[in-house]
Amino acid sequence: MTSGRRTPEGNRIVGGVPNSAHLSGSAVDYDGPDLPALLAEARKLPGVRKAFIHKGHVHTEGDGWNVPYYGRNGTKGLKR
Repeated sequence: MTSGRRTPEGNRIVGGVPNSAHLSGSAVDYDGPDLPALLAEARKLPGVRKAFIHKGHVHTEGDGWNVPYYGRNGTKGLKR
């Protein structure tokens, strides 16, 4: 997992669209060595309604997800 929920600032920094599902915690991005295989696995996630390869990663969106803040490119919120 490379990105989860984002703040508006973090979303802007990574070039996300203004109405990104990442802002509501309904989207997750994944990266790995075999994107088609990762996409096939992502499509099996509970509640998934969208999953596709986008700009070198797998973007997923799901109903009922409450994804935590995750990622380093300007996202904030999760304290470790």
